[in-house]
Amino acid sequence: MGASPDLKRMVEQEEREVKPHREEKEVVNLGVGGERKELKVGTCMSTNVRDELVTLFQDYQDIFAWSYQDMPGLSSDIMQHKLPLNPECSRVKQKTDKNEARDVPENKGRSEEAI
Repeated sequence: MGASPDLKRMVEQEEREVKPHREEKEVVNLGVGGERKELKVGTCMSTNVRDELVTLFQDYQDIFAWSYQDMPGLSSDIMQHKLPLNPECSRVKQKTDKNEARDVPENKGRSEEAI
């Protein structure tokens, strides 16, 4: 007994569907000393191509905006994060997740019961 035409059509459509490309990435720091200028480079390319690409980024790193201070002409109206809060509603503080509490520096090494 064969599959129904509708099922075959759905399977074929699923196979044709464009899906996002998933690739492992490596973080590369282009900064000097303690300065952090990080970018992510895919790991599926050859080592030679990767090295050439990193060299290219190093040579032209002055044209990238690494922080907001690197974009003096950009209006803060564009880059501002705002939370649309209703002033009539009272604020509620959520309980700290146990995993988050464990990651706080002063809680390192303490048992979950102590946190």
